[in-house]
Amino acid sequence: MSPLQWDPSNPYHSFRTRLENVGDTHLPIQTRPLIIDKSGRRTLIPVGFGRWLMPKSSAALELGLDAPLTPGRYLLRCEA
Repeated sequence: MSPLQWDPSNPYHSFRTRLENVGDTHLPIQTRPLIIDKSGRRTLIPVGFGRWLMPKSSAALELGLDAPLTPGRYLLRCEA
């Protein structure tokens, strides 16, 4: 997974990343990005379910938010 990048061109507030399957078998895309604010509140962004990555291929992934984030510091963590 490449580093997450903020996508300022998207009015719905999203991050982009690129996934790569270096293996020889199909890979299900099942990541669970979490945004954690300073009080510990977690926002889950489910993405990729039902999608597969072919062997030796890559795909761009957009992680969209349902609502804008309030100004502040956040921790962004991806769980597989």
